Amino acid sequence: MFGAPTAAIKQFYLQFGVEIDTGEHEPDDHIGLIFCFIAHLCEMALQQDIADDQPSPLLCALEKFLSEHVLSWAPRMLHIMRDEATTDFYKGMSLAAEGTLRQLAQLTKADYRIVRLYR
Repeated sequence: MFGAPTAAIKQFYLQFGVEIDTGEHEPDDHIGLIFCFIAHLCEMALQQDIADDQPSPLLCALEKFLSEHVLSWAPRMLHIMRDEATTDFYKGMSLAAEGTLRQLAQLTKADYRIVRLYR
């Protein structure tokens, strides 16, 4: 925890003027904070004025963020979360998060895959 992957995500956040300070001790690569950052990038992309035939630099950044920092582990973690959940709330949250990542991967052409972790 708080190793090189966390530092890399923090650096990515800083490129877009985002500094995380929740007052707690969550790592910058906490799944909830990652989704907040993704929402921030999407909101910025919607406000961006670019020609229709040009790729959005922010969507390109989102693809890079997903590919390099999220999709290598989050789909599997969410799959495990769904399988191990003992309440409908957490099953539903995992399904909603998985669906969101699938849609974002499709939108940005990032490679969505479930990589086998330690289980």
